[in-house]
Amino acid sequence: MATLEEVLKSPDQSVRLKAALEAGTYPNPDHIKVLIGQCAIEGDFFVRDTLSWALMRHDRKSVVEHLKL
Repeated sequence: MATLEEVLKSPDQSVRLKAALEAGTYPNPDHIKVLIGQCAIEGDFFVRDTLSWALMRHDRKSVVEHLKL
């Protein structure tokens, strides 16, 4: 089974969008760093928007701590 990081590297925008939706639907603290990293390089607006939403579904303090790094 592919990791979130591997799926977010897909050239297919719809695959990346579905991965971001799943990451927000089922928040996992281990995914915060991956989501932030993908936000920094994601070219598609809708995927980037969904990545931001996914981050908002995680614990606020944990996300802020990762953003400080």
